[in-house]
Amino acid sequence: MYIFRSLTLCLLAVLFTATVRAQDVPRLTPTIEHLLACVDSTLAESPRMCAVKEDVIRHMYRNYTDATGAEHRFWRARDLYHEYSTYNSDSAMKYAIVCMALADTLGRPDWRAEMQLNRSYLFSATGLLDSAAAALDSIDPSRLSPKQQLDYCERRLFLGTHRQQYLALEGDEPYTADIDSILVHVLEVVTPDDPDYPWFLGWQHSRSKETALEVIPVVKSIVDSSTVNNRASAKNAWVLSRLYEYAGDPESRLEYLLRSAMMDIRMSNKEIASLEEAADILVQMGCVDHARRYYEYCLRCADDYKSRVRLAQLGVKQERVIGAIHAASVLESRQSKFYILCLVFMLFIAGAAVVFLWRQHRQVTRQGEKLSKANAELETRVAELQQTRVELARTNEELRKACEESRENARELTIINESREQYIASIFGLCSDYISKLDGFRKNIYHMLVARRFDDVSKLTKSADLPQSELKELYANFDSIFLSIYPNFVEDFNGLLRPEERIVPRRPDSLNTELRIYALVRLGLNDSVKIAQFLHCSVQTVYNTRLRTRNKSIIPKDEFAATVARLGKLRF
Repeated sequence: MYIFRSLTLCLLAVLFTATVRAQDVPRLTPTIEHLLACVDSTLAESPRMCAVKEDVIRHMYRNYTDATGAEHRFWRARDLYHEYSTYNSDSAMKYAIVCMALADTLGRPDWRAEMQLNRSYLFSATGLLDSAAAALDSIDPSRLSPKQQLDYCERRLFLGTHRQQYLALEGDEPYTADIDSILVHVLEVVTPDDPDYPWFLGWQHSRSKETALEVIPVVKSIVDSSTVNNRASAKNAWVLSRLYEYAGDPESRLEYLLRSAMMDIRMSNKEIASLEEAADILVQMGCVDHARRYYEYCLRCADDYKSRVRLAQLGVKQERVIGAIHAASVLESRQSKFYILCLVFMLFIAGAAVVFLWRQHRQVTRQGEKLSKANAELETRVAELQQTRVELARTNEELRKACEESRENARELTIINESREQYIASIFGLCSDYISKLDGFRKNIYHMLVARRFDDVSKLTKSADLPQSELKELYANFDSIFLSIYPNFVEDFNGLLRPEERIVPRRPDSLNTELRIYALVRLGLNDSVKIAQFLHCSVQTVYNTRLRTRNKSIIPKDEFAATVARLGKLRF
């Protein structure tokens, strides 16, 4: 018993350790798990999406080389800039400079200002913050068009967020008071149907929890209703995640960061901050595997985009994740050693238990051999007794069946005798009635003769009404008695005929001539002459009727009479 108690305690210890280990695994909500799976599948498709984007860029470059005239080349170079702006910073900068030169050639300061705004975006994205600020400072906002003023405000915001991100500024405002005033002005001008409306609205309310909660429903409804994958939708999802950060809802923040990241991946955007922020949150939650994959993708994107500052920061973050993974592997290694030691100890206990059980088994085997011999002798006696019981049961069963058959035969004989007595009494009564009628007829003739009413005697003996009425009564009595004995005769008889030739009596308790002929055949009267005498009809009529009926049958004609003779089950 001590061995088994020790083994049980070991098992409980291992189970407790496994339970504690299971509790260390980060728990994610179903929504986050689903989004993580979607992001992983989208990352698996990213090479194909990049190949599609490369095809688009090659087509646009052919259009650029084929362009004639400075203005035409400007628009083609502008298209290439927009395609490269989030894909490759060096190429985007190249075409921004080309556009600025063409704008100077064409004397279009507004076009030059647009390209200067675009260069500011590229400087901020690659970490050249001073160059981005200088590019923005060289622009006079009052000379910009309404659309360019929106872009100017957006570039100021973009520079502020990247300064906060690259320099790791905590608690500082992402933009200055003059940008805040610009945001207020922008929100007075921009309409809710503008794609950038949620972006500016979210930034303007990214001040406190109260202001964030105020606009989250508006921005969320716009983001959730969007069905397109473009830069504006990704930015709006990102700014909604920032609002949730201020509102103190980390789960919703992570959700919309992942949604923004999926949009960026689908568009092959290499300047992708949302996935990096999501990876930072996942590291804090303990989901290091997901975070490692996302950091690796962000590193490849930063390398392709030529963002040196982001590469350095991502390298540090990746080292932290690798360190966390190493620590987790060391912990798992220690736990594995502990499990191995527990297993060895359990195997030792199990070996001792096996030896103990083997000795107990030997003792039980010896006692079992003795018990088996006694059981064998007992089984022999039981088998003999069982055989005797079987033979006795068989004999009793045979006697019971014989008794039942005898009782059944006696009951059937009794019923048959009672039926015979009943039908004999009916026949004797019928004969007595005919004798009485015949005697009455005789007396009536005698009185007429005594009264010398010879004409009446002549009329009475000449008329056929009396025999016909007696025949009808005879037929009725015959039908009643026969159908009482064979109630299923008509149905069985019709079963021998074709369906369209079956006979239907006028009344259920009567027979027609055809059925009466074969009813007499069923009673054993197969001679047509005797049948004609009984039915008081001609022999030819009986013969024709029987021949016509046989022609209607579905069985061979020579077997018809014999089959009819076996029809009907007696009713006792």
